[in-house]
Formats: sequence, C-alpha cells, structure tokens
Amino acid sequence: MKDEKLKQTAPTPVQETTVVLEPRLDVLLAGHLKGELSLLLDQKGPVLLDASRVTRISTAACQVMVAFVLAMRSLGRTVSFVSPSVQFMRTFAALGLAQFVTEGA
Repeated sequence: MKDEKLKQTAPTPVQETTVVLEPRLDVLLAGHLKGELSLLLDQKGPVLLDASRVTRISTAACQVMVAFVLAMRSLGRTVSFVSPSVQFMRTFAALGLAQFVTEGA
C-alpha cells in the first residue's frame, strides 16, 4: 500500500462586497434597495454598506437595511456600515435603530 500525502491548500480568501448607497433613499427606492441587497444573501463574505453619501433616507429604506442585517446575521455573515453620513445616523437614531449601524453587525 502506497502512502499518499494529503495536499493541504490555503483557505481561499473571502471577498467582501461593498455597496455604495444612493444619496437619496426614499420610499420609492426602498423596493430597488431590497432587491439589490437580497442578491447579496447568496454570495459569500462580509458586506460593506457605504453610507457616506446619504443625504435623505426614509423609514422604509431603514427597514430594508435592518431586515438585511438580520438576514445576514442569521446566515452567520457580517454587515458593516462605512462612514455613515450625519443624516443617515440621525434617521437611524430617531427610529431607535442606531445599534444596527454602530455595533459592527
């Protein structure tokens, strides 16, 4: 019987995905945002949401993002918000949802 050496391979690095959020995330764009984020649930790796350009955000858009964060957590994956704008943070704070942005989901 011949000894076979097991080949060890380095783990494949997991790519993070960055999504740059639109400056205006109103109720009309909430459905589009949901569709875009839903596609990311099937990919591997962490997701970064760049909220630096957001100047207006509706409650509906906040709900979409919170649902996305919760869905990612249930899959054992992470979502991080990159440089959230002042208005973005004010809106999440006013809705009592700031922990979803600041806790490094």
